[in-house]
Amino acid sequence: MAPYLYRAVRVLTASCCIATSSVCTEAAVVTGDGLEIASGVHHPNGNIYDQVLLTGPSVTVDPDPGEVARVSFVDLNDDIVQVEFSGAGLITVSLDPDGRSGPALAGKYNQPDVQYMKGHASVTIAGSNATTNVTIFSVGTLTAQNQAIFRAGEMYDGIADLARLTIVADPASASGSTFGAIRTGNVQFWHHVGNVGILAANVQVQGPVVLCDLWTLETANPVLTFGTVSQFPALLVAGGDLSQPGGKRILVASNLTVSMVAGVTSHNVLLPAQPLRGVLEPPGPISF
Repeated sequence: MAPYLYRAVRVLTASCCIATSSVCTEAAVVTGDGLEIASGVHHPNGNIYDQVLLTGPSVTVDPDPGEVARVSFVDLNDDIVQVEFSGAGLITVSLDPDGRSGPALAGKYNQPDVQYMKGHASVTIAGSNATTNVTIFSVGTLTAQNQAIFRAGEMYDGIADLARLTIVADPASASGSTFGAIRTGNVQFWHHVGNVGILAANVQVQGPVVLCDLWTLETANPVLTFGTVSQFPALLVAGGDLSQPGGKRILVASNLTVSMVAGVTSHNVLLPAQPLRGVLEPPGPISF
């Protein structure tokens, strides 16, 4: 199987319009700590983007119909991270108080006109349906159109670091909610406290669903849960091994199949498919 790849993106510039909510025509609705620095950007991939820069601890975005909302920040390994969201619902990006800083220049990139918040993020989505999709990745030479933002000789991690992705099921419905795709093949989820990973209990995900890795330390609990009638055939683990330094078993959906596949970093470094080194609870089928 070919490595899991990522699409090219347009990196933020400060020369676009700036808005604090839905002031611009056809703009996403932004509440909390965020600036919409571009609205209705037509990308060569056919998508139309509203670009939001995280400016404080937390921002919530309601995307414009038919467009993709993108929230940007810097993770603890100094990668610029893009969180893309489209379809029904609201998305919230929040940074842990521990290690949070900024706004400041992205230390490893040539972007003197943009300041980012930096920290370890949790992403929460509510109000989803089958039209809802999320993609999260780091900005690298493989994923950026503008190659001038990269510094010669700089060492880049090339993987987005997050704590968790939580998709909230509809509490008023016994069957929960539906969801489209979860594309986090360039994301490693990790933390030392709380539930860590993809938390989508009673959310029927159509797929695909992919992540790079998940690992926990200390008291944190690794979790990969989805609705029992989700439609994706297997959770793809792209280059990671799900090993748990904290020794915890990974709580998974009862019918989850895991497929270990190759991945790549956002700088096109191959991540070969690994054997599963974590322990699933309950155990499920594994493929390579």
